This record gives sequence, structure tokens and C-alpha cells, in this order.
Amino acid sequence: MLVREPGGYALRVPPEALDVFRFERKLGLARRRLDDGQVAAARQEVVAALALWRGAPLAEAADYPFASQEIARLEEAHMLGRELMVTVLIKEGNLEEAVLSAEELAARTPLREVAWELLIYALYQSGRPAVALHRYAKLREFLMDELGIAPGPRLQRLQSVILRQEDTPLDAACAPPLRRQLLS
Repeated sequence: MLVREPGGYALRVPPEALDVFRFERKLGLARRRLDDGQVAAARQEVVAALALWRGAPLAEAADYPFASQEIARLEEAHMLGRELMVTVLIKEGNLEEAVLSAEELAARTPLREVAWELLIYALYQSGRPAVALHRYAKLREFLMDELGIAPGPRLQRLQSVILRQEDTPLDAACAPPLRRQLLS
């Protein structure tokens, strides 16, 4: 609805009419379903949420300073959705697809440790601990070269799990820390 305001005109759109509102709501529902052990229902919600994603957010306004914060927030929400999808794939036991998706995420965002955690965990669970440890070593080398730091404690804990050949569930090893404010 177009309304007149003191500063001019404004377009009033109900939140549920916005793709971003539906996207974030579906991701929040998927997270809750996954937390409740409803993996199939979580997958449906994540797939539906990711299907709403079309191109770069606010592409027409990317050059304007007012949009940069919202673009960053939306891109973060999209990454959280993709990480949630990998988590669902792992929980389903669809490890090959999880590995492929996590490899893509890690390649796209090489400094994002959650993507690496998911990749290394999926490799380990798919019976490839040597490959998982090799990826960890490569990540460690990359982080040392680029930032002068070692992988974070969650990745270090995952490396220890692999070295001890423990059977650790995803939640204990490396479940992605989804931000509730984005996905509520």
C-alpha cells in the first residue's frame, strides 16, 4: 500500500509478503525441526528456504551505503542456510552430498571455520579420516599463512576426535552455531 507521510510517500508491505521474511522464518523452523530430531521436516524447510534465494541481495542498491549492512546480514543468513543444509545432509546419512556441499562452502568462504568443520566431519563420517586430517592440515597452514592463527577450538576438538577415532555425533563435534536472531 502506498501511503503519504510527512517526508513524502512510503510503500507499506506486510512482512509475510517479503521473500526475506519467508526465508528467515523457514530457516528458523528448519533449525527447530532439526533440534527436535525431525530431520526430514528440517530438510523440507531448508530446501524451501533456499529455493527463495535468487541472486545477490539488494543487487540494485549495492552501491548505496545504506544497503551494505542489510546486504551483509542477508548474505550471512544465506550462508547459515547453506550450512544448515549440510548439517541436514549429514544427519540423514547423505555423506557424499554433504561432502560436496561443504567443499563448495569452504572454497567459497575459506576463512569460515563452520564450513570447514562440516567438511572435515562429513569426510570423517564417510570413512575417510586421512582425507579429513589432510584437509585440517591444509586449513591450518592456510590460516597460519593468511592470519597467523591456528584453527579455533571447535576445529581442534574435531581433529582430536578424528585422531582418537571416536564416534562422536555431529552436535558434539561441530554442529554449526546458528545465530538465533537471524533464524527465530
